Amino acid sequence: MDTKDLQIFYEVVQSKSTSKTAEKLGYVQSAISKRVTKLEEEIGLTLFTRSNKGMVLTQNGADFLKYAQQILTTVSDMEQHFHQKIATLRIGATPTISSNYLKKAYVNPHVTVYTFLISELFVRLKEGHVAIILTNRAYPSPEFHCLKQIREKIVWCYAAKRETLNMPTKIVVSRDPNCPYRLATLSTLTKKQEQSISLIEVDTLDVLLSLVSAGDALAVLPEKTVTSNKQLQADRTRSIGAVDLFVYKLKTNQTPIDLSFLS
Repeated sequence: MDTKDLQIFYEVVQSKSTSKTAEKLGYVQSAISKRVTKLEEEIGLTLFTRSNKGMVLTQNGADFLKYAQQILTTVSDMEQHFHQKIATLRIGATPTISSNYLKKAYVNPHVTVYTFLISELFVRLKEGHVAIILTNRAYPSPEFHCLKQIREKIVWCYAAKRETLNMPTKIVVSRDPNCPYRLATLSTLTKKQEQSISLIEVDTLDVLLSLVSAGDALAVLPEKTVTSNKQLQADRTRSIGAVDLFVYKLKTNQTPIDLSFLS
């Protein structure tokens, strides 16, 4: 039994959703569903009742949760103890940012990367779960110190199978009102006075990418995200600018931090 499967099981319990768990942990939804099914097959029990209302624990699932929590707590304590001994750097980032900028960190034996929702990043940093975070939200606070600021190029993107970028009537954006890619999209549409375009709002990156790759809508995304996805292509003829990324640590953390892992 893989402890990663136990972590996935625990997160599904908390969110009651495989899609929300996928977004938090940096997986696609189908992978989360397969890992849960695999776990159920391994122990020979049904852990969840699946319905339109989400994933609800069965009685067997509730009993299994108690043991899973004990194992995860023990593993976390053990990792923290030995990571401290080898001075492992713990980094927090969203799935998109970690995919675009932390590829070197993932293969560095002295770095551990954790993916969280944007709303969780500063909480995890403040609680000491991670030493630094990468985020696309500025957070001026006396508690935090910005180690580095990065300009991230963003582009209009559309399905690779489309021959030209004829502006469709639909554009997909994050439902998060503070998402910088959403704000850049709305700003551009306002400047161009586009009145006939309707917005599709979605909660997860998976859904956004599926709509764009299917040719149903356009979106504004980081150039790194677009160029690494064979189902997407960037519009090089329309300039939209850049957004800022920030690397934060607690001001009380005086340990020198090497940022050479940023790619």
